[in-house]
Amino acid sequence: MEALTRQWTMLRSIPRWPRTINAPSLQARLDDLGYPTTLRTIQRDLVKLSAVFPLGSEDGKPAVWFWPKNTPVFDTPGMDPMTALTFSLAETFLTRMLPQSAVAHLKPHFRAANGVLKETRKGAASSWPKKIGVTSRSFSLMPPRVPAYILNKTYDALLHNRRFAAKYLKPYPLSMEEYEVNPLGLVFADEIIYLICTLFDHEAPVRLALHRFYEITPSDKAARTPKGFKIEEFLRDKPLEIKLGEGPIKLRVIFDQQTAFHLMETRLSTDQRIEDLPDGRVLVTASVQDSAQLHWWLLGLGTHVEVVGPKTLRDEIATTVRTLSKRYE
Repeated sequence: MEALTRQWTMLRSIPRWPRTINAPSLQARLDDLGYPTTLRTIQRDLVKLSAVFPLGSEDGKPAVWFWPKNTPVFDTPGMDPMTALTFSLAETFLTRMLPQSAVAHLKPHFRAANGVLKETRKGAASSWPKKIGVTSRSFSLMPPRVPAYILNKTYDALLHNRRFAAKYLKPYPLSMEEYEVNPLGLVFADEIIYLICTLFDHEAPVRLALHRFYEITPSDKAARTPKGFKIEEFLRDKPLEIKLGEGPIKLRVIFDQQTAFHLMETRLSTDQRIEDLPDGRVLVTASVQDSAQLHWWLLGLGTHVEVVGPKTLRDEIATTVRTLSKRYE
């Protein structure tokens, strides 16, 4: 089986004329893909395969091989290990972002990819998924449950550019609302999936959490994208963070050396400055957006940080600390 897969991979690696490839280059490619073999074996395989498939060759030192220009390139049902690796990683990390119709279409490829990686378990590609991990440094919450039919109908509406009617649980104040939804895109923010959309015939896009939809009725009415809408611009203008002001603030914070070290590698902003203080601590200055997330981050650092400015932020942090102190007495 491995010899057959190697030969399929070799056929897929041969280019169409005027591009060509020689046996040593094929040997190097097969070695990279997890099929190490000898140059002599490849040369024998090429001769055997050329008797079955319309491969062209030209003598030289070494000889070169190609698919003739006017001959359809043989499309093998096989899959090389690097392609299999790509499908395997897509199955692991991307299926949440794809409509179910697309996932269903890809399932045969996922199965084939897993089979190829299993067959080439000694190759470099097959071990790659075990060397990759994805995690978050933030405190993780369990994702809210989104019913499969809600997910499928939303993705289907986005895929086919169709509106839908929906019942949505509005959190503030708590009430069940009925909307005509014009879907524009999805945003994945940690555990939450947000639908970016307009409602009824309004022009202003909003974001709705997918897990708060309780009913969706598909419509034949075409979705309409507001003029100039771009999802990246929407997120810049209405970020998922809870903004507490319009413009940036000049943050001035004193850290101990150990806590501040990571800010030398992952900066707060492009204009960040770090100054050493006489007591061994450091003063960090940066222009940042004032947000609830910023406040939570500073409070989470506890005694390792002291907010110097702006004064309004320092006063708010101080008030919070005093309130907490009384609560824990």
